Amino acid sequence: MTQSRKRWPVSLMARTCAAMLLIVAAIPCVLLGTFLPFALAAQAETDRSYFAQFQQAAAEMERTGRLPARPPAGTPEGPSIYPVSTNDWNCPAALPVRRSDRFTLSFWRGEWTECYAHPSGVTTLRTSLTAQMRGSAGQLFLILWLVGIGAIWGAVRLMRGFRAAATAAGWV
Repeated sequence: MTQSRKRWPVSLMARTCAAMLLIVAAIPCVLLGTFLPFALAAQAETDRSYFAQFQQAAAEMERTGRLPARPPAGTPEGPSIYPVSTNDWNCPAALPVRRSDRFTLSFWRGEWTECYAHPSGVTTLRTSLTAQMRGSAGQLFLILWLVGIGAIWGAVRLMRGFRAAATAAGWV
């Protein structure tokens, strides 16, 4: 007499598959949420470089009365704001330009425009990790962690009764 192999009940298989899918969804969310601040710190460093270049270009314009065509000597290698322009219509309304500002410099970053008002130094650049987290990156950080934690919580809730259900089905 051969003994038949016991099969998982459909409800137990469905719960196990759902829990596995939740864990698969949680892993990238938690990983991205963990490493996002490191990427934002690097972006803040690049923005500080852009800010220094804006200051150099504004000083050159103050001194000569015209925009510099290329980076001044001594500008570090890496991302550059050149060619820079004075088209302030590209600057978003969120840039609080003051009456004392003489001009606004801007450059196209590839997807949006970054702006700098002289001499107040007001800019659209986010030069610190805190400033980066106050923007949409902070919302992304929060969403990633909430989804990750929610998925892990859901997987734990689904698998909480796994042992009892498996025993009741005669599988364990």
